[in-house]
Amino acid sequence: MENMNLRELLIEEKDNDYQIFSSNLLPGVGNILGVRIPKLRSFAKKLAKNEDYLDFFYKYEDIYFEETMIKGLSIGYLKYPIDETAQLIKDFVPQITNWSICDSFCNSLKIVDKNKDYFWDFLKTYFKSSSTYDLRFAGVMSLNYYIEEKYIDEFFENVEAIENDDYYVDMAMAWAISYYYMEFKTLVLKYFKKNTLSSSIQNKAIQKIRDSRQISQEDKDLVIKYRR
Repeated sequence: MENMNLRELLIEEKDNDYQIFSSNLLPGVGNILGVRIPKLRSFAKKLAKNEDYLDFFYKYEDIYFEETMIKGLSIGYLKYPIDETAQLIKDFVPQITNWSICDSFCNSLKIVDKNKDYFWDFLKTYFKSSSTYDLRFAGVMSLNYYIEEKYIDEFFENVEAIENDDYYVDMAMAWAISYYYMEFKTLVLKYFKKNTLSSSIQNKAIQKIRDSRQISQEDKDLVIKYRR
């Protein structure tokens, strides 16, 4: 697939019903064609094999939501050295403008599974950012790849320091905390007892825990008293 005809191919694949569905999930995002994720992943895989990939990544001017999504997804399919991949991730994160691109992008970065410590150090910068989608990126990466005991204390220390109270930040951190709770209940309760998380993150995390189908009713009941 030539980069120059990507937009034409996307327009051919647009689905008006899916465009309406996607637009309802992404209020304020007005540049959605309505192309389904499996098709976007297929385009991203082909682009990742393109010899001119870097030209595409750095020179292609996105117009549509789907073009930005493909740019992010394609990074996950590259066979580049870790430092080159990390640079592409770093250069893509500022292009994230909504939760859908953020979450799909994070989910595609399977390289992290084999290089967790390297990318954990990489993520620390994003936890310290004031940008909504830098922080969302850090939270979603955490829940996808770092639900391990060795990371939990540093995760909570990072979350305690967050000053951005945007809904999409709070929900990402709450979602990650609910995943930690499934694996390390006692440790998470320790942080709830400290009351050092923002009230919005703590309360949303408790709601996520109570809404989960993977957590027992007994364990759901344990967190009620930590609502603030």
